Amino acid sequence: MGEEATEQFLMTCAAKAEAMDGLPTGILPFVRQLLGLPVDGDAQSWLASRCTDEAIDLRAITLLRDAMAEAGGKKEQERQLAIRLWLSLNPQERAAALPDVHLAWATKSTGAPPKPTKGLLKALPDYDFIAGSLYEWSSDLLGKAVLFEYADLFAGALQAGQAFYYRYADAKKLHGVVDFDDMIRMTARLLQKSDMAEWIRYKLDQRTDHILIDEAQDTNVAQWDIVRALASEFLPAWAWSPSGTGHCSPWAISNRQSSAFRVPARIIMPMRAPNFSRWQRHRNSRLAICRWTAVSAPHRRY
Repeated sequence: MGEEATEQFLMTCAAKAEAMDGLPTGILPFVRQLLGLPVDGDAQSWLASRCTDEAIDLRAITLLRDAMAEAGGKKEQERQLAIRLWLSLNPQERAAALPDVHLAWATKSTGAPPKPTKGLLKALPDYDFIAGSLYEWSSDLLGKAVLFEYADLFAGALQAGQAFYYRYADAKKLHGVVDFDDMIRMTARLLQKSDMAEWIRYKLDQRTDHILIDEAQDTNVAQWDIVRALASEFLPAWAWSPSGTGHCSPWAISNRQSSAFRVPARIIMPMRAPNFSRWQRHRNSRLAICRWTAVSAPHRRY
């Protein structure tokens, strides 16, 4: 990650206040759980426990090795030697050498099991099945090893992002300022969760007939929470009207190539998402104005 990407990541963390505040004390176990990995222990020990004689399919590996040694060509002889060497190692060494033995039943070019020769099929009729099973087994273990590495990197990045978020928040408090994300978050909280929310919505409802959302494709969930809070009390009036002419009319202006129309609609009214049945074209062909009406017409894109 370069300097620009790092700065962008840190600023993204700074904007996600709820996510940063919600991170647990142990970030690494949290990330591992998200990725479906064991929470405790290190990756190498976990992988070594999967490479013991009791954990591996020793019979299948031995059958494949013997068939290669008996009826294989030069490449198969090299592969059976790799298998023989791997089996002589202890579990910790096997874990470290797993990528090498994986190539005994997978090609470097395609990554898939190699096509067996007639001699191999004669020596081991189930060669394809056995090689395929071993390929899936080692691929799964190697994939988990990559996830362990990613979990370490991602947990470290989240720790750095959280630390930056706290420093950034302290700096804003020190200077008595808020940024754009703070304004959106505070407004959404004020309209939804504060003690004054009902009174504020009541005062706004007295003077709000239409809500226009420009550049709708660039909005986020928090911004749509604000729209929902402003329009929720009016939705039944226009949602159940066959003509779509109710008291409050939410409109959105967005790039006509964007598919973001559908997502905000479900956010605004999750119990019954309005369909976009009425469309009017703007003079600029790249823009479209859509009026949301909760009728049974299918979604359309123009």
